[in-house]
Amino acid sequence: MARATDPVDASHAGGVVGPPHAGDLIAALHAAGVTEVRGDTTTRALYSSDASLYRVPPLAVVRPRAADEVAAVLAVCREQGVPLTARARRHIRCGQRCRARRGDGLLPAPESGARGGPGDAHRAGRAGGGAGAAAARGSAARTPVRSRPIHPQPLHDRRNDRQQCVRRARTLGYGRTVDNVVGLELVAGTGDVLSLPGAGSLLEQLRTVAGGHLATIRTEFGRFGRQASGYALEHLAPENGFDARRMIVGSEGTLGVITEATVRLVVDPLVRILVVLGYPDIAAAGDAAHGLLAFGPTACEGLDSRIVDVVRTRRGPGAVPPLPRGAAWLFVELSGDEVGEVRDRASALEHAAGAVDSLMVEDPVRAAALWRIREDGAGLSGRSPAGLPAHAGWEDAAVPPERVGAYLRELELLLGGYGITGYPYGHFADGCLHIRLDIPLEVPGLLREFLFAAGQLVASCGGSMSGEHGDGRARSELLPLMYSPAALRLFGGVKAVFDPDNILNPGGSRRPGACRP
Repeated sequence: MARATDPVDASHAGGVVGPPHAGDLIAALHAAGVTEVRGDTTTRALYSSDASLYRVPPLAVVRPRAADEVAAVLAVCREQGVPLTARARRHIRCGQRCRARRGDGLLPAPESGARGGPGDAHRAGRAGGGAGAAAARGSAARTPVRSRPIHPQPLHDRRNDRQQCVRRARTLGYGRTVDNVVGLELVAGTGDVLSLPGAGSLLEQLRTVAGGHLATIRTEFGRFGRQASGYALEHLAPENGFDARRMIVGSEGTLGVITEATVRLVVDPLVRILVVLGYPDIAAAGDAAHGLLAFGPTACEGLDSRIVDVVRTRRGPGAVPPLPRGAAWLFVELSGDEVGEVRDRASALEHAAGAVDSLMVEDPVRAAALWRIREDGAGLSGRSPAGLPAHAGWEDAAVPPERVGAYLRELELLLGGYGITGYPYGHFADGCLHIRLDIPLEVPGLLREFLFAAGQLVASCGGSMSGEHGDGRARSELLPLMYSPAALRLFGGVKAVFDPDNILNPGGSRRPGACRP
């Protein structure tokens, strides 16, 4: 249910029936009742890239104004063999919103406040109007406690992207997006309109496919919380309630186009205390992070002196408040409704953390200044410690939390062997590590060679090629490093249920046959 301000794009990528002329495609879309279709050079250029390394101009861009227009676009694409890509925000880093071949289509995906369609902003769900409206629709907490803000914490506000890293950091406290999406409306690649949770012939086909591969599902999927690569097939196991809704969240537009999402809202706690822990190096911080989960942190973020130094250099000495002794730090946030209870937990955590030094911060202004190091550092990591452009592509691999320290040590050795540098940081307590790397893209084949070496390292740690941003074009080819041939065939079987004509986001993530060793 996109608004008129959210462009859509349909394009040809070498489809089933041969490349249609752009004018014919646009005429067919108009004839099907699609109001706004754009094929001009400027619009096509605007929607040719996301935040990844890839750029593929689409054939046309469509702005659907309602769910029936989304269905009409899909119908035309099926008839003409024209691939279609659901377009999300441009912060997508792995190329899943850029087509694999020239002329693919782009279509907006939803971002929801409480209940909404494509383009509905995070800010609409905040207290002061949005939350009240959401509650009236039954999708928000009914009783705001002491007028605290209510909002969908895992999502972000387009007007304040600097807050993204802090909100994502609080996954420990609020869960992942998949944990907070309670309902989906979508149009599958077949044209079927689904309301999830729900029932229907497609879901029965999916149940049959999953039922024949339960051993694979139970042994290869859902091994740890940040296992984001591939489809989340663990949700299809009977003991997990055969929850197709949770499986589809994060499927990168390969199974259906979401026209509406209903999300769970959270109430902000009254008390937040930040504990900053100093360690001799970033691997030692990684070793310690998973042990802090017992204290119920809302967030546990790791970074080291490389990011602190770049913030100090580029923002000035005043941009870095005093930190505990050490060369690496964990920023651990504890929250609750009673000051004494949160303070006691924070003190116990300080004593158990094995840090060389620590700092407890109760003042929210001081805490915000410390968090800003993490926020600014994430943005400034676009240039490496060597002063070279740093690229996405390997920025969010994940390992089981207890393996973070070991993974960081091996990653540093791997980077050194290639002469590559970057600033590692991330969500240490749940195992997701971010890093942008100054890989010289002008050297033929080097990026692919490094990604396979890094993928083999992550797989050896029992990890996932992606822990947050998805596989996309950047990492789909790496999936055989962590999944068996049986699991890859199962991906194809799931895709065939929802999109048998391979119209949605083909040539990229999780497409049958897309993965090769």
